[in-house]
Amino acid sequence: MFVPIEPAFLMAMQEEDSLWLEAYEKGILLTGPTTLLFVIRIVESLWRQEQQAKNVREVMDRGAALYDKFVGFAHNLADVGVKIDAARTAYDDATKQLSVGPGNLVRQVEMLKDLGIRPTTKKKMPQKLLDNAGIDESPLAIAAESEEK
Repeated sequence: MFVPIEPAFLMAMQEEDSLWLEAYEKGILLTGPTTLLFVIRIVESLWRQEQQAKNVREVMDRGAALYDKFVGFAHNLADVGVKIDAARTAYDDATKQLSVGPGNLVRQVEMLKDLGIRPTTKKKMPQKLLDNAGIDESPLAIAAESEEK
C-alpha cells in the first residue's frame, strides 16, 4: 500500500509500532515516497526469482521425462538386438537345411533335374547355393540346357 504523503506515513508508523508488521502478515507492504522505488525493485527481484524457480522445476520435469523415455528406448533397442540375433540364427539354420549336408534340399532338387525333370522356369539355382551344397553344374544339366536352346 502506497502512502503518498511521507510525513503522514512516518507519523502513522511512529504512533503504531506494529502497523507495518500487521500489514505484512496480511500480505500488504506499506511504503511511502522514499521507499517506493526500493519496494518496486524488491518485488521485481522476487518475481524474477519465482520465474527462475518455475523454469528450474520445468527443466527438472522435462529432464525426468527425457530420462524415462531414453531408458525405454535403450531397452527396446536391446530387444531389437536380441531379435536380430534370433533372426540371424533362424536364417543360418534354414540356409544349412537348404544347402548343407548330404540330404540338403538344393542337392535333392538338382538330382531331380539330373534325372530329367523339365522345370518351367528359366531361372537357375543361385550359384552361391550350388557352391554351398558342393554341386558343380552337372554334365546332364549342361546337355539338357543345350538341347533346349
